[in-house]
Amino acid sequence: MKHLLLILFSFTTFLAFAEDEILLKNGTKAMIKPNTFRVDYNEHKITYQTEGNSKEVTILFKDFDWVTVGINKFQTFKFEGSSTVEGYFVLSETTSKKLVFRSYQEEESSLIKYTFYIVDNNNKVLDFHAFDNGTSKKSITQRSEIFLKIRYYFSECTEMLQRLEVYDQYSSDLNHNRVLLFFKTPIYYNCK
Repeated sequence: MKHLLLILFSFTTFLAFAEDEILLKNGTKAMIKPNTFRVDYNEHKITYQTEGNSKEVTILFKDFDWVTVGINKFQTFKFEGSSTVEGYFVLSETTSKKLVFRSYQEEESSLIKYTFYIVDNNNKVLDFHAFDNGTSKKSITQRSEIFLKIRYYFSECTEMLQRLEVYDQYSSDLNHNRVLLFFKTPIYYNCK
């Protein structure tokens, strides 16, 4: 019950202070109309509507820095050594690093693949973890490692870790499937 109250408090706190906005590469910000933000990973773009306008705006990942929508933050990165700009949901951010992730589902497959990265302020990947919702022993083992890896890098983000622990608790009884809910319903935690 204590964990449920913490989650509800965190959720309402984020909703109360969140502004739906986008920061473009040229430094300008625009307010986004609620419930209009969509990500297209294949085309490296997002779509949204601005406040007071019903026209859809489509923008490439390379043309904006971040978007905050409700309790989510979506940010673009050009990882060190990479030539492409990719978009990720930010789960947590400290003064020195970020926990970012994305998921995708291959066509005509029920398998959903997830990858999270720990990146520093120079977009250097410090660590990553790939996993899926499969039923193989390898898939179950990969999911069982998530909590410890995130706790290792983000021990100072207590609210996020408490939320993750709720999903990880007793998950060995369920093949560690519950931890996937943490990623299916992402919440941004600013731990600076």
